[in-house]
Amino acid sequence: ALYARGLGLRRALILGPEPEAARVAERIAGSPWLGEQVVGALAVGGSGSSFERMLERLAVDVVWLAPPEGAEGDAWLPARLFDEREKRLLWRMLPDDFARFSASGLAGLNERARELYFRRVRHGLTLPRLRVAFLGSRGAPANYGGVETYVEEVGSHLAALGARVAVYCHARYVAARGVYRGMELRTAPAVPSKHLETISHTALATLDVLLHADEVVHYQALGPATLAWLPRLLGRKVVVTVQGLDWQRAKWGRLARAYLRLGEWAAATFPHRTIVVSQVLAEHFAERHGRETTLIPNGFSRPAPQPPRLIRQLGLERDSYVLFVGRLVPEKGCHTLVEAFSRVTTDKQLVLAGRADHADGYNRRLAALAERTPGVRLVGFQQGQALAELYTNAYLVAHPSEMEGLSITLLEAISYGNCLLVSDIPENLEATQGASARFRAGSVDDLARQLQRLLDHPEEVEALRARVRAHLAAYHDWAAVAEATLAVYEELVG
Repeated sequence: ALYARGLGLRRALILGPEPEAARVAERIAGSPWLGEQVVGALAVGGSGSSFERMLERLAVDVVWLAPPEGAEGDAWLPARLFDEREKRLLWRMLPDDFARFSASGLAGLNERARELYFRRVRHGLTLPRLRVAFLGSRGAPANYGGVETYVEEVGSHLAALGARVAVYCHARYVAARGVYRGMELRTAPAVPSKHLETISHTALATLDVLLHADEVVHYQALGPATLAWLPRLLGRKVVVTVQGLDWQRAKWGRLARAYLRLGEWAAATFPHRTIVVSQVLAEHFAERHGRETTLIPNGFSRPAPQPPRLIRQLGLERDSYVLFVGRLVPEKGCHTLVEAFSRVTTDKQLVLAGRADHADGYNRRLAALAERTPGVRLVGFQQGQALAELYTNAYLVAHPSEMEGLSITLLEAISYGNCLLVSDIPENLEATQGASARFRAGSVDDLARQLQRLLDHPEEVEALRARVRAHLAAYHDWAAVAEATLAVYEELVG
């Protein structure tokens, strides 16, 4: 277990003449996942005392057998291999050597010796399934926000690529247990508090992950990144994905913002690799921290358009509503959108699909504002078929965020080829690549003007839809995001 955690290397002795020994040493050096280092070689096989002395002097853990062409098992293989009491040493051969020697070199061995040979000598060099654990989200299945969607989609696609993936989940938010979409679901408790919930859950998950053999520990977001030093100190490979500068979120007070700024420094300092989802974030980390990051933009699934069936239960038809999807928190700009909608003239509705972080003052004020604004509907968190229908049939999708990383909900809206009206923050403009209408972030007046213009000119809405569809090929799907992430892991573990 210590070797798997990178806390030590097995000490390997090669038994065989120079050409064969050099070939074995080269293969060991090219297979770092074995966790071995060559400490010596002995040209002569058999049961000589020099072999036994070398085992003790070099504190050997692994013996690599490199028999020359024509070697006979009864004369060349060490007697120690056939000692029933031998438990300490690990015996190995290269796959080709094992196949050759097993076919031609065992004629002189009795049945028991042959049994011990086949049972004890390992001959595999293939890379074992990479083990990765995701920490810092609420878990999977995704039923909350963008980080959870990222973990579910990237994790499940990694599992499909052959990795062994574990996701740490909040028991409060995730009812599923066992295995979901190929991912092992592990639960950890948390302090049920706005300020302590995420960090307490991640701290306990960090302690738990050290009891498992996960080679890569992948943290999500700035707050959890403050704990990334511990698994790195204990030999794990650590990755942090930054989806945004969380200290900019309006919901946090002074102390919480200070901690999240510390998390930004931690995300630039502790992990072996820092992944960012936008060019804006990559430039920020380079300028502020001198940190070279790995840019892997978020992705989306490529959905099929859905006719309005389930949403008819909400009284909605195609092109009958403006849609917002996301968390109902201040930085998403929902209040700006509702206030702007109150100033336009239209028979369409405004549908807000999402939930709040916690039942706080902002959530109550938003609900009161929506209640006194004609045509505004709060339909709660939506997913699956209902969400697909909402995206497909909206007149346009509004994304009034005041801060983002690279919004997964915005990418989802893009994937449906719908008309987009976004705030002009750099991250939104990077995501839409000129294929959207825009307004000044935080400006109710400008949002109302742009919204009224699009409501009055359906031909412009249709033109923007066509522009989004034309740009779809420029975006990655989740499979491509997972492949790029796997490449980061494989570079770290060798």
